[in-house]
Amino acid sequence: MSRQQPPRRRSQRLWIANLDVEESWAAASPDGRPPEPDATLPQRRPSTPALALRRRMSLFGAALRVAAAEGDWLWTPEPLLAEDLPARGLPASEKERLWPSLRLLHGPLPSAIPPEILRQVDEVRCWGESPQVEVLRRRWRKLEKSPGETVSEASRRTATAAARVNHRSWALDLSQSLGMALPRVARVHKPGDLAEALRGSSLASPSGRWVIKAPWSAAGRHRLLGGEAENGKSEAEHEDSARSLLRRWGELIVEPWMERSDDFGALAEVGPSGGLQSLSFHRQSIGPKGAFHGLEIVAGEREGEAVGLRPGEEQDLRRAMEATAEALAAEGYAGPFGIDAWRYRGATADSGNKHQGECFHPLGEINARWSFGRVLRAAEERLLAAGTLRCGERLALRLGQGRADPQPASPPRRVLPVVLGRRAETRVPQTAEPAPWVELEID
Repeated sequence: MSRQQPPRRRSQRLWIANLDVEESWAAASPDGRPPEPDATLPQRRPSTPALALRRRMSLFGAALRVAAAEGDWLWTPEPLLAEDLPARGLPASEKERLWPSLRLLHGPLPSAIPPEILRQVDEVRCWGESPQVEVLRRRWRKLEKSPGETVSEASRRTATAAARVNHRSWALDLSQSLGMALPRVARVHKPGDLAEALRGSSLASPSGRWVIKAPWSAAGRHRLLGGEAENGKSEAEHEDSARSLLRRWGELIVEPWMERSDDFGALAEVGPSGGLQSLSFHRQSIGPKGAFHGLEIVAGEREGEAVGLRPGEEQDLRRAMEATAEALAAEGYAGPFGIDAWRYRGATADSGNKHQGECFHPLGEINARWSFGRVLRAAEERLLAAGTLRCGERLALRLGQGRADPQPASPPRRVLPVVLGRRAETRVPQTAEPAPWVELEID
């Protein structure tokens, strides 16, 4: 009589929703310059953001639940409540549970994850590879590794490689080497060079405006938009604001502000041995000042034509992705990455600027980390498998703050809430910040 085998334990993952990872990279490099390739980033705790910002990052980070499995662990900077995480779509008559139940953690990393939880975990996934996550991974590997096995030196350099390739100067060097940089982009380290950089970028912009980006920035954070007729400020006031930003960061990237007509993106992975894997394209929704509001895809489609890219644009964006993957691998980075690209209105014909008429910028920003594009693709996979979504339907991810609960839409449009932080105001009465939300839309 054969002995009955014990049930196989289901694999468990720990998800680290550190959407403020740029703050960790900046804290580890106080001079604003990218770390050296062989450096080990110090585990300096970033300056503590305001409670409202930590709360916002926690709620937006909870969108990782669409990629998780039942019983996985999810860490966020601030605690979440059950009502933040709706289980079903709209209308309320839909009975199927769309998203898994997760076990929630919060607090300072890495101490917020005790050894008894790490022992249960088969994989650690994070939004971005920070020094704190690197320490957490080392602890996890020491607990789960076989006798005699050592933590590889490569694993100790993950955060360093991530900090280097997410630095805006790294992306600028790559775009210039490929001939894909915007005109009159400048890298500034000294206050005396700032005025000339601002004037140069202003001249290259049809609207006479410029945008300053901190070395590590994302989703419209840590940047300054200025120039002609911007916010009613004078040129001197704009320069004062820019100098304050330079004092804080030590290095800035100054670009001409281009009036966008369409925004796109591409996602892929760098494999463990290099090479481009799992390439896909999407359309993005960006606010008038560069803030990210969402993105959309066509279910089952990976090509750029499905989201509105023209053949030549898709070719340029594909070439940018291939070159970026090669450069990331050369730095020792493996994992997810994405590129932002956009179509914009260039200079007039009499300006003398070679970027005239309608132009396409295939290498806007490089984000070597998780992103909401990957969240959307994970949702696509889950919803297709559940039969909630069909190939050829449009699937969009939207996020924002300060709105009433979403209402059921008329068929065939469906709304699937992912995060509803509608009770944030009652828990943080001293803040007036509107509650964040994340939802999916099918039509």
